[in-house]
Amino acid sequence: MWYVIQVKSGQESLTCQLIRTIITNGELIDCFFPQRERMRKINGAWGVIKEKLFPGYVFVVTDNPEEIFLKLKSVPKLTKLLGDNQGTFIPLQEKEIYFIQRWGGNDHVASISKVMIEKGNKVKILEGNLKDYEGEIVKVNLHKRIAVVRTTFMGSTTDVHMGIEILQKQE
Repeated sequence: MWYVIQVKSGQESLTCQLIRTIITNGELIDCFFPQRERMRKINGAWGVIKEKLFPGYVFVVTDNPEEIFLKLKSVPKLTKLLGDNQGTFIPLQEKEIYFIQRWGGNDHVASISKVMIEKGNKVKILEGNLKDYEGEIVKVNLHKRIAVVRTTFMGSTTDVHMGIEILQKQE
């Protein structure tokens, strides 16, 4: 099962390192924070950078949530274990896990989707993670090379920014 931990933004990597250090007996299957690649202009040229997909959140995968829950309380950088009002550590839904796995693969990094801009600034996805999500794209920022996809995360609707690369533009 996959679980989500809220941490101080910017502390995701350090928190994952601490969790891996504290939980060493095989109870932890994985600890990560999903990232996305995106295009950004650096010194006048477009280059690829990585950014956090869900800033302020770390994901843990375990088959023994009770033990993990107790051990995570000793991790100093944690803000909140996400769950219900009774203090139960709630796993992600299958749809949410599928979304993160499909986009990030085993390394949890969502790659850039390649697009074509058709007449009237209509975006056509040529290849990449966004290929089957065209209907869920709610906004495209061509200047920043970002497509905004609306999805469900921890029971709430959220907008996720995904990187795009413009291969061609029809005039």
